[in-house]
Amino acid sequence: MLNYSLVFVFYRKSENAIKKAINFVLSEVNVPALNHPEININKEIKCRVTNTRVRINSFKKTWYLVIRMNRFLDAPKSGK
Repeated sequence: MLNYSLVFVFYRKSENAIKKAINFVLSEVNVPALNHPEININKEIKCRVTNTRVRINSFKKTWYLVIRMNRFLDAPKSGK
């Protein structure tokens, strides 16, 4: 499991911090979720993942991203 607080610490000193953090989260979390074979079975989950991608791209501060991603920390590891 990714530690999203580490994402914040790693990118916060960079000039393009939020862009790098967003790209990291999208490539490590969002894209794999959308590519998962079971995502098409549950349209509600697919919509949530897609909406999260749109929402994340609108963030202007890295700590907004950390807060948003921390809500997934209790998610079961099996994906269900």
